Amino acid sequence: MTAVKIASLVALRGPLEKLAEGLKDYPQIILNVKVKTKPPMESLPDVSRALGEAQKALGENGRVVLRYSGTEPLARVMVEAERHEDVKRYSESIASALRAAIGA
Repeated sequence: MTAVKIASLVALRGPLEKLAEGLKDYPQIILNVKVKTKPPMESLPDVSRALGEAQKALGENGRVVLRYSGTEPLARVMVEAERHEDVKRYSESIASALRAAIGA
């Protein structure tokens, strides 16, 4: 279905390269942190602080996704931003806070 949709877009709007011209590719890191329990993230002060700091610093130039795995005792930390240094810094900061609070 995806291939049909893309083929339709190409037929209507031109080559795929032209459609992807404005696309920005940001570096991304996903870290898995083993956890003992899965309390609400907002109930973990240091995790909330690290998450808020990352979101504030990255603003519109990045994003952070923090969630628990549905099938494993893991918390997943995904950070993407324009600069690899920021991605590394904030993903490690959040992962470290998680390990300290509920790490296995």
